[in-house]
Amino acid sequence: MWKNVIKNEIEKNTYLFDKIEDDYIKKRLRVCFEWYVEKAIKNKYYFYVLSSITIIAPIVSEVLLLCPIDTCCVKLIAGIFIGFSTAATAFLSLLGAQDKWRIYRDQAEMIKSSLSLCGGVVNEERLQEFEKDMGQTHGLWKKISKNEDDE
Repeated sequence: MWKNVIKNEIEKNTYLFDKIEDDYIKKRLRVCFEWYVEKAIKNKYYFYVLSSITIIAPIVSEVLLLCPIDTCCVKLIAGIFIGFSTAATAFLSLLGAQDKWRIYRDQAEMIKSSLSLCGGVVNEERLQEFEKDMGQTHGLWKKISKNEDDE
């Protein structure tokens, strides 16, 4: 599902890399951009799916428990939905998908806007600026990962 979204976004933005003359710089920025786009889209997907489960599963469980049918099967199904909700909540917390989605998306957008502003003229100095920005993003990611490890 998300593979098509990733592919479409990357294809829509290939023109940004076409004007870069240095093959090494072009490949470096393109690979980084594709990686950030892929991670952003996957984390967005995880966030929305897990958030939807945490909203829908308890509602379904409550509706089942309020049904006039009082059988063990209904209670079991309601319990399963409560379990889904609990698991989805745990994975939302564990993955930190919303924060990662934002960080990766911001970095992909920074690369797009910087390439648009420079018109494809990327020299060694501009590459160092990109590397510095990507290093800061990496630092944010490490901070999130460290917080997850501490918990």
